[in-house]
Amino acid sequence: MCGYAFYGKPTWFHKNDLFYVYYRCAGTDPYRAGGKRVCGNKVIRGEFLEQIVWEAVTHDLRDPSSLEEEYKIRLRSREHDETKEIQDQLTRLHLLIPELGYFSSRL
Repeated sequence: MCGYAFYGKPTWFHKNDLFYVYYRCAGTDPYRAGGKRVCGNKVIRGEFLEQIVWEAVTHDLRDPSSLEEEYKIRLRSREHDETKEIQDQLTRLHLLIPELGYFSSRL
């Protein structure tokens, strides 16, 4: 996956006088990424995607514990990422301490 979100794009076919919604990845739009497509995903007909999303929503409404579990997993992952970032910053600071001593002795 390229990391971009999908968005809905309405399309009207004049010939058949039909209206459809397609979902496409924003990464397929060259103007969003410096003139190049960064995603090879194909468009998805709205009626198919919306049915899948609606089934997931109704499942979660029937079983809210699955939402709670997913929330906890994401929260732990976020805390882990923040802890790692702080540890990386501390490591960089510890590496700079000797340099600070060298520069302060030259003042």
